[in-house]
Amino acid sequence: MKKFALCMLVLALAVAVVPQSQASQCVHFTNFCDTINVNIANVGGNQGKIIYGAWDWVCLGDWTTSSVWGKVEGTAPISTRPVYAGVPFTYTAGFTFKQSGHTFDLYGTTYNAQFAFQLASPWTLSNGACPAGRPNKNLPSLLGR
Repeated sequence: MKKFALCMLVLALAVAVVPQSQASQCVHFTNFCDTINVNIANVGGNQGKIIYGAWDWVCLGDWTTSSVWGKVEGTAPISTRPVYAGVPFTYTAGFTFKQSGHTFDLYGTTYNAQFAFQLASPWTLSNGACPAGRPNKNLPSLLGR
């Protein structure tokens, strides 16, 4: 029984310390310095497969403040509420990615309005976590930060 308890403790610690850098893929925006670390999980039920991860929207190599999630299939966006200096923005941001042509749209929504940040902008996908460190600062961020 002690061996089992020890194994469970080691497993729990291992799960607790797996960093965001263990993301399965990285979304790169061709014309912007932002990146999104993403994972895919099959959660079953009505959701099926979901995407979850984090958006480094201020281009500081920080994938801890703005979590994202969405569905793999269909047209549902990957959504988040950006956080800056610990304060969530008053709008929600939603990405819609097109596989054909590798373009994306980024919309913002408030309680009574919707607005476009980017339309039909190019993106790429690479395996593994997004590279650590500062991204290309010669490019602007999607939201102008």
